[in-house]
Amino acid sequence: MYLKYYHIEKKPFQLTVDPAFLWMSDKHKEALAVLTYGLLDNKGFIMLTGDVGIGKTTLVNAFINNLGPETLFANITNPGLKLKEFFNILGMTFNFGNKFSGKDEFLIAFKAFLEGCHRDGKRVLLIIDEAQRLSGDIMEEIRLLSNIELQSGKLLNIFFVGQDELEETLDRHENRALRQRMSMVYHLDQLSPRETSEYIQHRLRVAGCKKRIFTEKAIGEIYVFSEGYPRIINLICDHAMLKGFITRKKRIDEPEIIACARELRLKKKWVPESSREKRNPVVILKNDRVWFRKFRWVSKYLPHFAAALFIFIMACFLYFPLRAGASFSGILPYWKDQLLASGGTVTKRIPDQTSPQIVYKVIKKDAGTQGDSEAGKLEREKAIKAESAGAESIDRREAGMPGGGQATTGRLEDKKTDAIETESNAAASDLEPGSPAIHQSSGLTSRHPGASQQITIPDSEKRYIIAFEFDADDIAREGRERLIKTAALMKEHPEITLTISGHTDNTGEEAYNVMLSKYRAEIAKKFLVGKGIAPERITAVGKGSEEPIADNNSADGRRMNRRVEVVVNIPNEF
Repeated sequence: MYLKYYHIEKKPFQLTVDPAFLWMSDKHKEALAVLTYGLLDNKGFIMLTGDVGIGKTTLVNAFINNLGPETLFANITNPGLKLKEFFNILGMTFNFGNKFSGKDEFLIAFKAFLEGCHRDGKRVLLIIDEAQRLSGDIMEEIRLLSNIELQSGKLLNIFFVGQDELEETLDRHENRALRQRMSMVYHLDQLSPRETSEYIQHRLRVAGCKKRIFTEKAIGEIYVFSEGYPRIINLICDHAMLKGFITRKKRIDEPEIIACARELRLKKKWVPESSREKRNPVVILKNDRVWFRKFRWVSKYLPHFAAALFIFIMACFLYFPLRAGASFSGILPYWKDQLLASGGTVTKRIPDQTSPQIVYKVIKKDAGTQGDSEAGKLEREKAIKAESAGAESIDRREAGMPGGGQATTGRLEDKKTDAIETESNAAASDLEPGSPAIHQSSGLTSRHPGASQQITIPDSEKRYIIAFEFDADDIAREGRERLIKTAALMKEHPEITLTISGHTDNTGEEAYNVMLSKYRAEIAKKFLVGKGIAPERITAVGKGSEEPIADNNSADGRRMNRRVEVVVNIPNEF
Protein backbone atom coordinates (compact mmCIF):
# COMPACT_ATOMS: atom_id res chain seq x y z
CA MET A 1 0.00 0.00 0.00
CA TYR A 2 2.77 2.45 0.88
CA LEU A 3 5.44 1.24 -1.56
CA LYS A 4 4.86 3.92 -4.21
CA TYR A 5 4.48 6.66 -1.63
CA TYR A 6 7.96 5.98 -0.19
CA HIS A 7 9.43 5.01 -3.58
CA ILE A 8 10.45 1.51 -2.53
CA GLU A 9 10.21 -1.78 -4.40
CA LYS A 10 9.07 -4.17 -1.67
CA LYS A 11 8.02 -4.18 1.96
CA PRO A 12 11.15 -3.81 4.09
CA PHE A 13 9.69 -4.94 7.43
CA GLN A 14 7.63 -8.00 6.66
CA LEU A 15 7.61 -10.65 9.38
CA THR A 16 8.39 -13.60 7.07
CA VAL A 17 12.02 -14.72 6.79
CA ASP A 18 13.49 -13.40 3.53
CA PRO A 19 17.20 -14.15 2.90
CA ALA A 20 17.46 -10.95 0.82
CA PHE A 21 16.95 -8.87 3.98
CA LEU A 22 19.45 -10.81 6.07
CA TRP A 23 21.41 -8.49 8.36
CA MET A 24 23.66 -9.88 11.03
CA SER A 25 24.87 -7.99 14.05
CA ASP A 26 28.18 -8.75 15.72
CA LYS A 27 26.32 -11.11 18.06
CA HIS A 28 24.71 -13.00 15.17
CA LYS A 29 28.06 -13.27 13.37
CA GLU A 30 29.66 -14.66 16.51
CA ALA A 31 26.85 -17.20 16.96
CA LEU A 32 27.18 -18.26 13.31
CA ALA A 33 30.92 -18.74 13.84
CA VAL A 34 30.22 -20.97 16.88
CA LEU A 35 27.86 -23.20 14.87
CA THR A 36 30.29 -23.43 11.94
CA TYR A 37 33.24 -24.29 14.17
CA GLY A 38 31.23 -26.89 16.08
CA LEU A 39 30.30 -28.67 12.87
CA LEU A 40 33.76 -28.60 11.30
CA ASP A 41 35.41 -29.84 14.49
CA ASN A 42 32.76 -32.53 15.23
CA LYS A 43 31.98 -31.13 18.67
CA GLY A 44 28.84 -33.25 19.02
CA PHE A 45 26.26 -31.32 21.08
CA ILE A 46 25.95 -27.52 20.72
CA MET A 47 23.27 -25.35 22.31
CA LEU A 48 22.10 -21.93 20.99
CA THR A 49 19.58 -20.00 23.10
CA GLY A 50 17.85 -16.65 22.83
CA ASP A 51 14.62 -14.91 23.66
CA VAL A 52 11.53 -14.90 21.44
CA GLY A 53 11.95 -12.81 18.27
CA ILE A 54 15.71 -12.43 18.64
CA GLY A 55 16.46 -13.97 15.24
CA LYS A 56 17.42 -17.57 16.04
CA THR A 57 15.50 -19.07 13.10
CA THR A 58 16.95 -16.49 10.71
CA LEU A 59 20.42 -17.37 11.97
CA VAL A 60 19.83 -21.12 11.52
CA ASN A 61 18.55 -20.59 7.98
CA ALA A 62 21.65 -18.55 7.14
CA PHE A 63 23.83 -21.32 8.58
CA ILE A 64 22.03 -24.00 6.52
CA ASN A 65 22.36 -21.95 3.33
CA ASN A 66 26.14 -21.94 3.80
CA LEU A 67 26.43 -25.71 4.16
CA GLY A 68 28.16 -27.56 1.34
CA PRO A 69 27.20 -30.86 -0.32
CA GLU A 70 29.51 -32.76 2.04
CA THR A 71 27.06 -32.16 4.92
CA LEU A 72 23.74 -33.98 5.27
CA PHE A 73 21.35 -32.30 7.68
CA ALA A 74 17.87 -32.65 9.14
CA ASN A 75 16.12 -29.58 10.58
CA ILE A 76 13.34 -30.53 12.99
CA THR A 77 11.22 -27.40 13.50
CA ASN A 78 8.35 -29.07 15.39
CA PRO A 79 9.84 -31.27 18.10
CA GLY A 80 6.52 -31.85 19.91
CA LEU A 81 6.34 -35.42 18.56
CA LYS A 82 6.02 -38.88 19.92
CA LEU A 83 9.07 -41.10 19.92
CA LYS A 84 7.99 -43.28 16.97
CA GLU A 85 7.04 -40.23 14.89
CA PHE A 86 10.44 -38.70 15.66
CA PHE A 87 12.25 -41.81 14.36
CA ASN A 88 10.17 -41.91 11.17
CA ILE A 89 10.82 -38.21 10.41
CA LEU A 90 14.57 -38.75 10.82
CA GLY A 91 14.52 -41.79 8.49
CA MET A 92 12.49 -39.93 5.87
CA THR A 93 14.67 -36.81 6.03
CA PHE A 94 17.97 -38.71 5.75
CA ASN A 95 16.42 -41.14 3.23
CA PHE A 96 17.30 -44.41 4.99
CA GLY A 97 13.69 -45.43 5.65
CA ASN A 98 10.33 -43.93 6.51
CA LYS A 99 8.53 -46.69 8.39
CA PHE A 100 10.01 -48.41 11.44
CA SER A 101 8.10 -50.92 13.52
CA GLY A 102 10.28 -50.45 16.58
CA LYS A 103 13.23 -48.74 18.13
CA ASP A 104 15.66 -51.57 17.39
CA GLU A 105 14.88 -51.50 13.67
CA PHE A 106 15.47 -47.73 13.59
CA LEU A 107 18.80 -47.93 15.43
CA ILE A 108 20.16 -50.60 13.06
CA ALA A 109 19.23 -48.57 9.97
CA PHE A 110 20.48 -45.31 11.49
CA LYS A 111 23.86 -46.79 12.48
CA ALA A 112 24.37 -48.21 8.98
CA PHE A 113 23.50 -44.79 7.55
CA LEU A 114 26.04 -42.95 9.77
CA GLU A 115 28.84 -45.41 8.98
CA GLY A 116 28.14 -45.15 5.25
CA CYS A 117 28.32 -41.34 5.42
CA HIS A 118 31.62 -41.58 7.28
CA ARG A 119 33.09 -43.83 4.57
CA ASP A 120 31.92 -41.37 1.91
CA GLY A 121 33.56 -38.45 3.76
CA LYS A 122 30.25 -36.77 4.65
CA ARG A 123 29.11 -35.17 7.88
CA VAL A 124 25.68 -35.70 9.43
CA LEU A 125 23.96 -32.85 11.30
CA LEU A 126 20.70 -32.89 13.25
CA ILE A 127 19.22 -29.44 14.08
CA ILE A 128 16.32 -29.27 16.52
CA ASP A 129 14.61 -25.87 16.55
CA GLU A 130 12.32 -24.87 19.41
CA ALA A 131 14.17 -27.47 21.48
CA GLN A 132 12.58 -26.21 24.72
CA ARG A 133 9.47 -28.13 23.64
CA LEU A 134 11.21 -31.52 23.63
CA SER A 135 9.86 -34.08 26.05
CA GLY A 136 12.12 -35.82 28.53
CA ASP A 137 11.86 -39.15 26.67
CA ILE A 138 12.93 -37.75 23.34
CA MET A 139 15.80 -35.83 24.98
CA GLU A 140 17.08 -39.07 26.43
CA GLU A 141 16.78 -40.89 23.10
CA ILE A 142 18.67 -38.09 21.36
CA ARG A 143 21.44 -38.42 23.93
CA LEU A 144 21.64 -42.14 23.24
CA LEU A 145 21.89 -41.48 19.48
CA SER A 146 25.13 -39.64 20.13
CA ASN A 147 26.61 -42.88 21.47
CA ILE A 148 26.80 -44.19 17.89
CA GLU A 149 30.37 -43.11 17.23
CA LEU A 150 33.82 -44.34 16.29
CA GLN A 151 37.01 -44.24 18.31
CA SER A 152 38.38 -41.69 15.88
CA GLY A 153 35.47 -39.29 16.27
CA LYS A 154 31.74 -38.69 16.38
CA LEU A 155 29.44 -39.69 13.56
CA LEU A 156 26.58 -37.31 14.45
CA ASN A 157 26.47 -33.60 15.39
CA ILE A 158 23.34 -32.34 17.18
CA PHE A 159 22.43 -28.65 17.54
CA PHE A 160 19.79 -27.61 20.10
CA VAL A 161 18.22 -24.23 19.26
CA GLY A 162 15.65 -22.86 21.67
CA GLN A 163 14.41 -20.15 23.94
CA ASP A 164 15.85 -19.29 27.34
CA GLU A 165 13.70 -21.99 28.96
CA LEU A 166 15.89 -24.64 27.28
CA GLU A 167 18.70 -23.91 29.72
CA GLU A 168 16.32 -24.33 32.64
CA THR A 169 15.14 -27.65 31.19
CA LEU A 170 18.67 -29.01 30.80
CA ASP A 171 19.60 -27.87 34.29
CA ARG A 172 17.12 -30.29 35.76
CA HIS A 173 18.55 -33.28 37.58
CA GLU A 174 17.10 -35.86 35.18
CA ASN A 175 18.74 -34.12 32.20
CA ARG A 176 22.18 -33.70 33.73
CA ALA A 177 23.73 -36.35 31.46
CA LEU A 178 22.65 -34.45 28.35
CA ARG A 179 23.72 -31.11 29.84
CA GLN A 180 27.22 -32.41 30.48
CA ARG A 181 27.58 -33.41 26.82
CA MET A 182 27.06 -29.83 25.59
CA SER A 183 30.53 -28.96 24.31
CA MET A 184 29.59 -25.37 23.27
CA VAL A 185 26.84 -23.04 24.50
CA TYR A 186 26.01 -19.58 23.10
CA HIS A 187 23.30 -17.14 24.18
CA LEU A 188 22.03 -14.63 21.62
CA ASP A 189 21.23 -11.17 23.07
CA GLN A 190 18.98 -8.48 21.63
CA LEU A 191 20.28 -5.65 19.45
CA SER A 192 21.93 -2.58 20.91
CA PRO A 193 20.70 0.96 20.03
CA ARG A 194 23.41 1.34 17.39
CA GLU A 195 22.59 -2.06 15.91
CA THR A 196 18.88 -1.20 15.90
CA SER A 197 19.60 1.88 13.76
CA GLU A 198 21.84 -0.11 11.40
CA TYR A 199 19.23 -2.89 11.13
CA ILE A 200 16.46 -0.44 10.13
CA GLN A 201 18.62 1.38 7.59
CA HIS A 202 19.81 -1.93 6.07
CA ARG A 203 16.30 -3.22 5.45
CA LEU A 204 15.26 0.11 3.91
CA ARG A 205 18.25 0.05 1.55
CA VAL A 206 17.48 -3.51 0.44
CA ALA A 207 13.89 -2.44 -0.25
CA GLY A 208 15.19 0.31 -2.55
CA CYS A 209 14.76 3.34 -0.29
CA LYS A 210 17.33 6.05 -0.95
CA LYS A 211 16.31 8.51 1.79
CA ARG A 212 16.11 8.34 5.57
CA ILE A 213 12.49 7.74 6.54
CA PHE A 214 12.98 7.43 10.31
CA THR A 215 14.59 10.26 12.25
CA GLU A 216 17.11 9.61 15.00
CA LYS A 217 14.51 10.40 17.65
CA ALA A 218 12.11 7.95 16.03
CA ILE A 219 14.78 5.23 16.05
CA GLY A 220 15.38 5.99 19.72
CA GLU A 221 11.72 5.40 20.50
CA ILE A 222 11.70 2.22 18.39
CA TYR A 223 14.50 0.86 20.52
CA VAL A 224 12.72 1.85 23.72
CA PHE A 225 9.55 -0.05 22.78
CA SER A 226 11.20 -3.02 21.01
CA GLU A 227 14.11 -3.46 23.47
CA GLY A 228 16.24 -4.51 20.48
CA TYR A 229 14.14 -7.51 19.36
CA PRO A 230 14.15 -7.64 15.53
CA ARG A 231 10.62 -9.05 15.28
CA ILE A 232 9.13 -6.18 17.29
CA ILE A 233 11.27 -3.70 15.35
CA ASN A 234 9.76 -4.99 12.11
CA LEU A 235 6.26 -4.76 13.59
CA ILE A 236 6.68 -1.15 14.76
CA CYS A 237 8.38 0.07 11.57
CA ASP A 238 5.81 -1.52 9.26
CA HIS A 239 2.95 -0.01 11.26
CA ALA A 240 4.69 3.39 11.35
CA MET A 241 5.22 3.46 7.58
CA LEU A 242 1.57 2.63 7.05
CA LYS A 243 0.58 5.42 9.44
CA GLY A 244 2.95 7.83 7.67
CA PHE A 245 1.30 6.95 4.34
CA ILE A 246 -2.14 7.65 5.79
CA THR A 247 -1.09 10.98 7.34
CA ARG A 248 1.04 11.90 4.27
CA LYS A 249 4.35 12.19 6.07
CA LYS A 250 7.60 11.42 4.28
CA ARG A 251 9.63 11.55 7.51
CA ILE A 252 8.55 9.53 10.51
CA ASP A 253 9.39 11.18 13.81
CA GLU A 254 9.03 10.43 17.49
CA PRO A 255 5.25 11.18 17.87
CA GLU A 256 4.34 8.69 15.12
CA ILE A 257 6.35 5.91 16.83
CA ILE A 258 4.71 6.61 20.18
CA ALA A 259 1.27 6.50 18.57
CA CYS A 260 2.08 3.18 16.83
CA ALA A 261 3.36 1.66 20.06
CA ARG A 262 0.17 2.71 21.82
CA GLU A 263 -1.94 1.10 19.11
CA LEU A 264 0.14 -2.11 19.28
CA ARG A 265 -0.19 -2.15 23.08
CA LEU A 266 3.57 -1.87 23.58
CA LYS A 267 4.94 -0.34 26.74
CA LYS A 268 8.23 1.29 27.58
CA LYS A 269 10.48 -0.50 29.98
CA TRP A 270 13.17 1.08 32.13
CA VAL A 271 16.65 0.25 30.85
CA PRO A 272 18.81 -1.03 33.75
CA GLU A 273 22.30 0.19 34.49
CA SER A 274 23.80 -3.10 33.25
CA SER A 275 22.67 -2.35 29.70
CA ARG A 276 24.31 1.06 29.46
CA GLU A 277 27.30 -0.38 27.66
CA LYS A 278 24.94 -1.07 24.73
CA ARG A 279 24.27 2.62 24.20
CA ASN A 280 25.68 4.76 21.44
CA PRO A 281 25.81 8.47 20.61
CA VAL A 282 22.79 8.27 18.30
CA VAL A 283 20.31 6.78 20.72
CA ILE A 284 21.22 6.57 24.41
CA LEU A 285 18.62 5.51 26.93
CA LYS A 286 18.46 6.54 30.54
CA ASN A 287 15.49 6.14 32.86
CA ASP A 288 12.87 5.88 30.16
CA ARG A 289 14.18 8.91 28.21
CA VAL A 290 16.33 9.45 25.15
CA TRP A 291 19.67 10.82 26.31
CA PHE A 292 20.35 13.12 23.42
CA ARG A 293 17.29 15.24 24.27
CA LYS A 294 19.13 16.57 27.30
CA PHE A 295 22.17 17.51 25.24
CA ARG A 296 20.57 18.59 22.00
CA TRP A 297 22.26 21.99 22.39
CA VAL A 298 25.59 20.28 21.59
CA SER A 299 24.54 19.46 18.05
CA LYS A 300 22.73 22.79 17.76
CA TYR A 301 25.54 25.15 18.78
CA LEU A 302 28.68 23.13 18.02
CA PRO A 303 28.84 24.26 14.34
CA HIS A 304 28.49 27.90 15.42
CA PHE A 305 31.25 27.52 17.99
CA ALA A 306 33.54 25.85 15.44
CA ALA A 307 32.90 28.65 12.93
CA ALA A 308 33.61 31.35 15.53
CA LEU A 309 36.83 29.62 16.57
CA PHE A 310 37.96 29.39 12.95
CA ILE A 311 37.26 33.12 12.37
CA PHE A 312 39.20 34.03 15.55
CA ILE A 313 42.23 31.98 14.50
CA MET A 314 42.23 33.50 11.00
CA ALA A 315 41.92 37.01 12.48
CA CYS A 316 44.97 36.43 14.67
CA PHE A 317 46.80 34.90 11.73
CA LEU A 318 46.32 38.09 9.72
CA TYR A 319 46.36 40.74 12.48
CA PHE A 320 49.83 40.26 13.97
CA PRO A 321 51.79 40.23 10.67
CA LEU A 322 49.88 43.26 9.33
CA ARG A 323 50.31 45.12 12.61
CA ALA A 324 54.06 44.42 12.41
CA GLY A 325 54.17 46.02 8.96
CA ALA A 326 54.15 42.92 6.78
CA SER A 327 52.33 42.83 3.46
CA PHE A 328 49.85 40.12 2.53
CA SER A 329 52.58 38.32 0.64
CA GLY A 330 54.78 38.42 3.73
CA ILE A 331 52.28 36.83 6.13
CA LEU A 332 53.54 33.29 5.65
CA PRO A 333 57.25 34.28 5.96
CA TYR A 334 56.35 36.21 9.11
CA TRP A 335 54.85 33.16 10.82
CA LYS A 336 57.66 30.97 9.53
CA ASP A 337 60.15 33.28 11.23
CA GLN A 338 58.03 33.27 14.39
CA LEU A 339 58.20 29.48 14.54
CA LEU A 340 61.93 29.44 13.90
CA ALA A 341 62.54 31.98 16.65
CA SER A 342 60.01 30.64 19.15
CA GLY A 343 62.68 29.41 21.59
CA GLY A 344 65.54 31.75 20.69
CA THR A 345 65.38 34.82 22.92
CA VAL A 346 64.52 35.25 26.55
CA THR A 347 64.16 38.83 27.78
CA LYS A 348 64.39 39.67 31.46
CA ARG A 349 64.15 43.14 33.01
CA ILE A 350 65.56 43.90 36.45
CA PRO A 351 65.50 47.23 38.36
CA ASP A 352 68.70 49.28 38.19
CA GLN A 353 69.27 50.28 41.81
CA THR A 354 72.16 52.61 40.91
CA SER A 355 69.99 54.96 38.86
CA PRO A 356 68.15 57.86 40.53
CA GLN A 357 65.26 57.25 38.14
CA ILE A 358 63.26 54.07 37.59
CA VAL A 359 65.47 52.52 34.93
CA TYR A 360 65.57 48.89 33.90
CA LYS A 361 68.46 46.92 32.56
CA VAL A 362 67.48 44.68 29.67
CA ILE A 363 69.25 41.33 29.83
CA LYS A 364 68.96 39.05 26.79
CA LYS A 365 69.81 35.41 26.34
CA ASP A 366 70.06 34.58 22.64
CA ALA A 367 69.72 30.90 21.71
CA GLY A 368 71.07 31.55 18.22
CA THR A 369 67.78 31.61 16.34
CA GLN A 370 67.66 34.57 13.98
CA GLY A 371 64.53 33.86 11.99
CA ASP A 372 61.95 36.17 13.54
CA SER A 373 60.16 38.86 11.60
CA GLU A 374 61.99 42.19 11.75
CA ALA A 375 59.01 44.45 12.06
CA GLY A 376 57.29 42.62 14.92
CA LYS A 377 60.51 42.15 16.93
CA LEU A 378 61.52 45.79 16.64
CA GLU A 379 58.11 46.99 17.82
CA ARG A 380 58.39 44.92 20.98
CA GLU A 381 61.95 46.14 21.59
CA LYS A 382 60.76 49.73 21.30
CA ALA A 383 58.04 49.03 23.88
CA ILE A 384 60.68 47.71 26.32
CA LYS A 385 62.84 50.78 25.78
CA ALA A 386 59.93 53.13 26.29
CA GLU A 387 59.24 51.49 29.66
CA SER A 388 62.94 51.58 30.56
CA ALA A 389 63.13 55.29 29.91
CA GLY A 390 60.08 55.97 32.11
CA ALA A 391 58.42 59.28 31.33
CA GLU A 392 61.46 60.48 29.35
CA SER A 393 60.93 60.81 25.58
CA ILE A 394 63.43 61.62 22.87
CA ASP A 395 62.50 63.74 19.91
CA ARG A 396 62.35 61.49 16.84
CA ARG A 397 63.46 64.37 14.68
CA GLU A 398 66.92 64.12 16.19
CA ALA A 399 67.23 60.81 14.36
CA GLY A 400 65.93 62.30 11.13
CA MET A 401 62.82 60.09 11.03
CA PRO A 402 59.37 61.33 9.97
CA GLY A 403 56.33 61.31 12.21
CA GLY A 404 58.02 61.83 15.53
CA GLY A 405 57.27 59.94 18.72
CA GLN A 406 59.83 57.12 18.26
CA ALA A 407 62.53 56.81 20.88
CA THR A 408 66.17 56.49 19.76
CA THR A 409 68.91 54.69 21.62
CA GLY A 410 71.50 57.46 22.03
CA ARG A 411 70.43 58.47 25.51
CA LEU A 412 69.48 54.94 26.47
CA GLU A 413 73.03 53.84 25.72
CA ASP A 414 74.34 56.43 28.17
CA LYS A 415 71.87 55.24 30.83
CA LYS A 416 72.73 51.59 30.58
CA THR A 417 76.39 51.82 31.60
CA ASP A 418 79.35 54.20 31.67
CA ALA A 419 81.64 51.37 30.71
CA ILE A 420 81.25 52.11 26.98
CA GLU A 421 82.74 55.59 27.42
CA THR A 422 85.71 54.21 29.28
CA GLU A 423 86.06 51.50 26.68
CA SER A 424 85.91 54.09 23.88
CA ASN A 425 88.70 56.24 25.32
CA ALA A 426 90.88 53.23 26.02
CA ALA A 427 90.41 51.86 22.55
CA ALA A 428 91.02 55.23 20.94
CA SER A 429 94.25 55.75 22.87
CA ASP A 430 95.51 52.28 21.95
CA LEU A 431 94.87 52.46 18.22
CA GLU A 432 98.36 53.45 17.09
CA PRO A 433 101.41 55.00 18.67
CA GLY A 434 101.13 58.72 18.35
CA SER A 435 97.41 58.89 17.66
CA PRO A 436 95.81 62.13 18.85
CA ALA A 437 94.03 62.41 22.12
CA ILE A 438 90.22 62.79 22.09
CA HIS A 439 88.99 65.92 23.87
CA GLN A 440 85.47 65.13 25.07
CA SER A 441 85.09 68.44 26.92
CA SER A 442 85.23 70.67 23.85
CA GLY A 443 84.01 68.15 21.29
CA LEU A 444 87.06 69.03 19.03
CA THR A 445 90.02 66.95 17.87
CA SER A 446 93.73 67.77 17.93
CA ARG A 447 94.83 67.95 14.32
CA HIS A 448 97.61 65.55 13.62
CA PRO A 449 100.74 67.25 12.31
CA GLY A 450 100.72 64.99 9.31
CA ALA A 451 97.05 65.48 8.46
CA SER A 452 97.92 67.07 5.12
CA GLN A 453 99.97 64.04 4.12
CA GLN A 454 98.71 60.95 2.30
CA ILE A 455 96.06 59.08 4.33
CA THR A 456 96.67 55.34 4.55
CA ILE A 457 93.69 53.27 5.66
CA PRO A 458 93.39 49.44 5.46
CA ASP A 459 90.74 48.23 3.06
CA SER A 460 88.91 46.51 5.92
CA GLU A 461 88.40 49.93 7.55
CA LYS A 462 87.22 51.72 4.43
CA ARG A 463 83.99 49.76 4.18
CA TYR A 464 82.50 47.40 6.75
CA ILE A 465 79.18 46.12 8.05
CA ILE A 466 77.73 46.60 11.50
CA ALA A 467 75.57 43.76 12.78
CA PHE A 468 72.73 44.38 15.19
CA GLU A 469 71.86 42.10 18.06
CA PHE A 470 68.88 39.88 17.39
CA ASP A 471 65.51 41.18 18.55
CA ALA A 472 66.89 44.65 19.29
CA ASP A 473 68.11 47.86 17.72
CA ASP A 474 71.27 47.99 19.88
CA ILE A 475 74.64 47.90 18.14
CA ALA A 476 76.52 44.69 18.84
CA ARG A 477 79.78 44.83 20.77
CA GLU A 478 81.88 44.15 17.70
CA GLY A 479 80.09 46.96 15.86
CA ARG A 480 80.75 49.44 18.69
CA GLU A 481 84.45 48.58 18.60
CA ARG A 482 84.58 49.26 14.85
CA LEU A 483 82.80 52.59 15.30
CA ILE A 484 85.20 53.58 18.10
CA LYS A 485 88.16 53.01 15.77
CA THR A 486 86.42 54.98 13.03
CA ALA A 487 85.80 57.87 15.47
CA ALA A 488 89.47 57.92 16.39
CA LEU A 489 90.43 57.90 12.68
CA MET A 490 88.08 60.79 11.89
CA LYS A 491 89.53 62.83 14.76
CA GLU A 492 93.00 62.22 13.44
CA HIS A 493 91.96 63.18 9.88
CA PRO A 494 89.27 65.89 9.92
CA GLU A 495 89.06 65.73 6.11
CA ILE A 496 87.42 62.28 6.25
CA THR A 497 83.61 61.95 6.01
CA LEU A 498 81.35 58.94 6.45
CA THR A 499 78.36 57.53 4.61
CA ILE A 500 76.23 55.19 6.73
CA SER A 501 73.51 53.26 4.91
CA GLY A 502 70.89 51.10 6.61
CA HIS A 503 69.40 47.97 5.03
CA THR A 504 66.58 45.52 5.90
CA ASP A 505 65.10 42.30 4.58
CA ASN A 506 62.00 42.30 2.37
CA THR A 507 59.52 41.43 5.15
CA GLY A 508 56.78 44.04 5.51
CA GLU A 509 55.90 47.13 3.52
CA GLU A 510 58.80 48.80 1.71
CA ALA A 511 57.94 52.27 3.09
CA TYR A 512 58.30 50.93 6.59
CA ASN A 513 61.54 49.12 5.69
CA VAL A 514 63.05 52.38 4.38
CA MET A 515 62.11 54.17 7.59
CA LEU A 516 63.50 51.28 9.66
CA SER A 517 66.80 51.21 7.76
CA LYS A 518 67.18 55.00 8.14
CA TYR A 519 66.51 54.63 11.85
CA ARG A 520 69.34 52.12 12.28
CA ALA A 521 71.72 54.25 10.26
CA GLU A 522 70.89 57.16 12.56
CA ILE A 523 71.71 54.95 15.56
CA ALA A 524 75.25 54.45 14.27
CA LYS A 525 75.54 58.17 13.45
CA LYS A 526 74.39 59.15 16.93
CA PHE A 527 76.95 56.81 18.45
CA LEU A 528 79.74 58.58 16.53
CA VAL A 529 78.38 62.01 17.41
CA GLY A 530 78.50 60.96 21.04
CA LYS A 531 82.23 60.25 20.54
CA GLY A 532 82.90 63.81 19.41
CA ILE A 533 82.39 63.60 15.62
CA ALA A 534 80.58 66.56 14.05
CA PRO A 535 77.15 65.54 12.68
CA GLU A 536 77.76 67.29 9.35
CA ARG A 537 80.64 64.90 8.61
CA ILE A 538 78.28 61.90 8.66
CA THR A 539 75.56 61.15 6.11
CA ALA A 540 72.93 58.58 7.19
CA VAL A 541 70.60 57.11 4.56
CA GLY A 542 68.02 54.33 4.57
CA LYS A 543 67.83 52.05 1.56
CA GLY A 544 65.28 49.53 2.83
CA SER A 545 65.46 46.18 1.09
CA GLU A 546 66.64 47.34 -2.34
CA GLU A 547 70.26 46.13 -1.93
CA PRO A 548 70.22 42.64 -0.42
CA ILE A 549 73.48 40.73 -0.01
CA ALA A 550 71.82 37.36 0.65
CA ASP A 551 68.67 35.44 -0.21
CA ASN A 552 65.62 36.72 1.66
CA ASN A 553 63.91 33.33 1.39
CA SER A 554 65.94 31.91 4.28
CA ALA A 555 66.22 33.00 7.89
CA ASP A 556 70.02 33.34 7.67
CA GLY A 557 69.71 35.40 4.52
CA ARG A 558 67.24 37.79 6.09
CA ARG A 559 69.51 38.13 9.12
CA MET A 560 72.44 39.11 6.89
CA ASN A 561 70.33 41.65 5.03
CA ARG A 562 69.42 43.42 8.28
CA ARG A 563 72.60 45.49 8.49
CA VAL A 564 74.25 48.92 8.48
CA GLU A 565 77.14 49.59 6.08
CA VAL A 566 79.80 52.20 6.94
CA VAL A 567 81.84 53.72 4.08
CA VAL A 568 84.83 56.00 4.75
CA ASN A 569 85.07 58.84 2.22
CA ILE A 570 88.63 60.20 1.55
CA PRO A 571 89.03 63.44 -0.47
CA ASN A 572 90.89 62.98 -3.77
CA GLU A 573 93.64 65.50 -2.91
CA PHE A 574 94.72 63.31 -0.08
